[in-house]
Formats: sequence, C-alpha cells, structure tokens
Amino acid sequence: MGGGVVAYVVSRGDKRADALLACKTGRFNEVEKVLNELIARHPDDLEVRECLARGYASADRPADAEPHLTKLLEAKPQDYMYLRLRMEQYGKLNQREEEYADARRLLELDPDDKMRRKVIRLAFEVGRVDEAEKLCRAALRDEPKDRGLKLMMADIRQAQGDDKGAAEILDQLIRDDPKNYGALLSRGILYHENDRSDLAVPLLRRVFDEDPTRRRTSGTELAKALGKLGQQAEADRVLSEVRRLQDVEVFGVAVKTQPTNLDLNVRLAESLLRDGHTADGLRMLEMVLAQDPAHRGAHLALAAHYDKQGQTALAAEHRRQAGKSP
Repeated sequence: MGGGVVAYVVSRGDKRADALLACKTGRFNEVEKVLNELIARHPDDLEVRECLARGYASADRPADAEPHLTKLLEAKPQDYMYLRLRMEQYGKLNQREEEYADARRLLELDPDDKMRRKVIRLAFEVGRVDEAEKLCRAALRDEPKDRGLKLMMADIRQAQGDDKGAAEILDQLIRDDPKNYGALLSRGILYHENDRSDLAVPLLRRVFDEDPTRRRTSGTELAKALGKLGQQAEADRVLSEVRRLQDVEVFGVAVKTQPTNLDLNVRLAESLLRDGHTADGLRMLEMVLAQDPAHRGAHLALAAHYDKQGQTALAAEHRRQAGKSP
C-alpha cells in the first residue's frame, strides 16, 4: 500500500472502521448517516460505497441502493455481484429495460440456465420478441422437453401473431399434463381473444378454482369471458373475489412494512370490512387486539361492524372495552 493511501486511511480514524463494522454486522440503520458523510467527503471509497449499496438493498430501498451500485460498476464493470444486485434493484423499481440490460450482461459473464430464462422473460416483457424467440429456441435445443420453455415459446408465438402455432404448443402441453395451469390459463386467454369464450370459460374456471397462485389473473380473464357470453352476474361475482384478493395483497404489503403501526392496521381492517371482505377485516382486527388487547380503535371498529350486523350485545361490549373518549 502506498504512503498516500496509508495516510488517507489513518486520517479517517476509527470512525470509518467502526461504521464499516456496524454495517457489515447488520446495524446499517445506526451508521447510515456516518457512511453518507464519509462518501460525500471521499466519493472514491469503494468499501464505504459498497456498505451503502448493500445496506440500502437489504433495507429494501432500491432507489437509494441503485446509484451506489452504478458508481461501483463504473469502477468495476465486470463485477458479477454488483451487477446482479443492481439488476435486482431495477426489478424492484419496475425499470424493466435497465433490468434486462443488466441480465444480458450477467448472462454474457456466466451463461447460467436460470439467468438465460430470466433474460428470455425480460426480453419478452420489454418487447424484444424476436430476441426472446432466438434465446428460447436455443434453450429448447438444450432442453427440448422443458415445459416452462415451451410455455414461454407459446407466448412468444402469440405475440408474433402466430395464434395457430401458440395453440398447437399449448394443446400439447395440456395433453401431456392436464393440470398444467400455466398452459390452461394461456389457452383460455387465446380462446377468448379468438372469439371462443365458450371454450375459454371451462379452462379459466379450472385455473380460478384450482390454482391459488393464478387466481387473480385467471379471475380477471374469466370475468371477461363470462361477460362476453352474457353471464354478467357470474362475471361480477368473480370480479368481486379478484378485488378482494387485490385489497388483501395491498394491505398485506402495508402491514408487512409497518407491522407495529396498529392504527394503520385498524384503518386497513375498516376498509376491508367496508368493501365486504368481512373475514379478512375481522382477522386483521383480531391480530391488532392480540398485540394490544385494549386498543381503542380496534374495539370501536368492531363495535361499528357488529352494529351493522344487528349484533347489538357484541357491539356494546366492544364499545365498553373501548372506554370513553380521551
């Protein structure tokens, strides 16, 4: 190490070393301010910048992590770890073009099968359909029986306007595995888009009823097909369930990010109850009371709910537990 570098390290004293140690041992929030002060004075300090990048990434703050990762990659453009971490941040920020560019570079650095599949999917999502097809064909040459790749190829064919080619792939996938819900969903959508909603509905209903992971997407498509067939009451029922799932997901994210904010949980529960999602709303209020049995807002929300249900005794009990207004 040169004399200038030694003097530089010593001049920062123990403050830098302590901050780096705290960051590396999972106490980033305690030293975030110090690390930012250090990097402001010494922008070329890659060790501090890496701590900031990793700390923000771990704290699920992709917008803060990305600039530091970009600076790190300017210094080390072939660093696989920095590139992968930045790709992940772009994904969280829904910056698909940037995510795709980093994924391509990662694939060039290491032709990993999992990364190749990701690049195919991202190429398709950003509209580079011909490139997605080329990569998918190459992957299928290596793994000709892979159902996931075949399903991706069906989507690519459909995007290219080759509905017949897409249908042939999907029909074969379903014959090989009648519970291939990805293929059933895509085939149902293809039927609907080709004015065969009568054939789409049975497939989409199977996915909706049997595959919880695709319930929102299949429900949306099923409602469209039912509406086209004039079965609007059934379509509305399905859409109501889709909206419930959307609400639960949104509220679940909010609760996860602020688990100790009981007032927020109560507001979310009230919204669920107001929209008719009774079981979910009541479950959330029960969770609040499990953490704080005397939470006034939760008891008042329950009192209001039971009043609407005509359960006056339960409503009165929760008003009693809520106590008088402060």
